[in-house]
Amino acid sequence: MRELALHSMTGFGRAGGSGEAPFWVEVRSVNHRYLDLSIRLPHGLAGLEPAVRERVASYLTRGRVEVTVVAKPQADETTSRTVSVNHELLQAYLEAAREAAAIWGGPGPSLEFVLQQPGVLVVEEAAPDLERLWASLSPVLDEALEQLVAMRRTEGERLAQDLRQRLARVSALVNQMAEAAPRMVAQYRSRLSERVEGLIQRGDLDPGRLEAEVLLFAERVDISEELVRARSHLVEFERTLGQGGPVGRRLDFLLQELLRETNTVGSKAQDGQIASWVVDVKTELERMREQVQNLE
Repeated sequence: MRELALHSMTGFGRAGGSGEAPFWVEVRSVNHRYLDLSIRLPHGLAGLEPAVRERVASYLTRGRVEVTVVAKPQADETTSRTVSVNHELLQAYLEAAREAAAIWGGPGPSLEFVLQQPGVLVVEEAAPDLERLWASLSPVLDEALEQLVAMRRTEGERLAQDLRQRLARVSALVNQMAEAAPRMVAQYRSRLSERVEGLIQRGDLDPGRLEAEVLLFAERVDISEELVRARSHLVEFERTLGQGGPVGRRLDFLLQELLRETNTVGSKAQDGQIASWVVDVKTELERMREQVQNLE
């Protein structure tokens, strides 16, 4: 069964290639918003689809999953067949053949020819023993699913390592922006004050009102609240990443929130260096989203 670890949604598993197992089973998965199963079973095993679905769902929570089951040629038939003779139809064919032979002459038809006529031989299939078939199929299915999960776990660990590295870079950039933010506000306020003083010197303007406007505009470029929320999301992202399990959707939500805060910072920033950092952060977050969307 699944362990509490990060799993990718991409994987493959195959079982039944050796040994006495009467089936081959292949399981493939790719990323998907929910658990979407496609199951292909050989003739006679359609009744096992609910059991196969339940077993797959006990291993996986998300992903588009294709399960293919093939009966081996040397395996016992999944259903038993009985062959009987439709005596009435056989008699009718024989009488018709004898009448034709009497009219046209020549030998009558052979028994082999008559038996080949439609409906003379009746083949009936008995209901398959689903309990016996499931007892043969389930261990092979388990083996294929365990291979799939192992591959998804390995890929998930690789994705987690990449995400942690990118998370560290984003955190460092956010810290740099937080350190530079007060300087940016002060510089903006200073530039705005100089412009206001120039207007006062050239006209009859109310200094008190203009000072209030300066403070208001300075607050509009203050990015401290956005950075506080961004840091909070980064802490939660790291915690969720370490939590393991099916956390892909939660991580994707946090990245969306981080992108929203970053976009706000970019729209408010009046500083070339901070604007450059915003671009770097958005680049990392977009790459992280691509990775996270393949996590279960």
